Formats: sequence, C-alpha cells, structure tokens
Amino acid sequence: MEKISPYGFLKKAFVIKTKRNTEIQVYWSAPLSEEKQKFLDDYYEAKFGRARRHSNSSYNCHGLSLIGKLGCIFPEKTLESSLMLPPSHLISEQDEEKQIEILLRENGYTMLIRLGDVNKYILKGNEGICVGDLAVYKSIIGEGRETISHTGIVIGLLMMNDRLCDVNILSKMGIPGGEYIHSYKITVEGMGNLLEIWSDRDSG
Repeated sequence: MEKISPYGFLKKAFVIKTKRNTEIQVYWSAPLSEEKQKFLDDYYEAKFGRARRHSNSSYNCHGLSLIGKLGCIFPEKTLESSLMLPPSHLISEQDEEKQIEILLRENGYTMLIRLGDVNKYILKGNEGICVGDLAVYKSIIGEGRETISHTGIVIGLLMMNDRLCDVNILSKMGIPGGEYIHSYKITVEGMGNLLEIWSDRDSG
C-alpha cells in the first residue's frame, strides 16, 4: 500500500525487530524530482555548508542513525499521521507513541546526558560524550509532551585546552534532504532544539 506524504509516496517496505523482538515498520519513499532536489540542497547548504551527501529520499534521519540507511522509520503515531501514513499495528497502542525510544532501549541504548535547549546550553567539558554516540533531538508538541524529532551520530569532538568546545553531528535532514556535518547547536525548523546524548557503549 502506498500513501502520499508531503515528500511524495511512502510505502511499507519491511519489518525490523529489536533485540527483544518488538517489530518496527520500515518505509521506502519515492525519488524526488531534480528540481526539488536542487531546491533542498541549496536550502540546507545555506544553513549547514557543503553536503556530505546530497538529497536522497530513500531513508530519513532515523534510517541513517539507527538502521544503516535501509529506509525510513518514524518515532511515533502522531508523526505517521502528519505524513498521512496509516497507523502502525505492529506494536501495542500504549507503546506506539514512543517507537524510536523503544528501538533505542531494546537495542541497548541508554541516555547519557540531557543537554536541554541547545540555544542555551554551554558545554562544560566533562559530559563524557564519545564519537559514535547518538544525538537525539526532541520537540515539544501538544500539552507540553516531548517527542523525538531528529537523530544523528556524533562524529567529532572539538577540544581546546582539554575542554570540550563543540560536538559535530552527522545527520540527514528528514526524508528528502541530504547528509550534513554540523555543530550540535545548529538546528532547522522541525528538527527540535532539546538535545539528549544516548549511548550503547555499555550494552551487551
């Protein structure tokens, strides 16, 4: 079954399972036109600089961060609804709202640190962040409820006099955008500005 979204057609591709056998639906998206690709490349490069990889609609940010670019996965029912996708029936109703968090926790990730609003947070230099950790951006929706709106991978730590000055993130801009390397504090509309760092370093 295919459903139309703001970015084109999305269709169910296959199901993945967490280490605890919870099933998560993966979607594929139709390619963008060259005109739309150029528009998005120009828009995001004005914000983040040169793209590591230009616009590609075959996976989204969570697909890059969590399932090796195999497709698109969505954090919760409300986002699927906003994309005009059918609600998933693969996980229980009470858990459906937190699909990405279930994927993280059941695959051995734990939250390392909550930085909060990236526009206000000042790195202290002792956060314990490592290359390979996961950057999880959240937005406030509804009645003050937080939802995961973006994820990326920590790929660089900028140190000065043994103090952490910046964290570089590799992330993909939604379904249609490209891959960019950016400071943890540079965000765009829809990306969210509440940042948590998650890690699977201690998982079995």
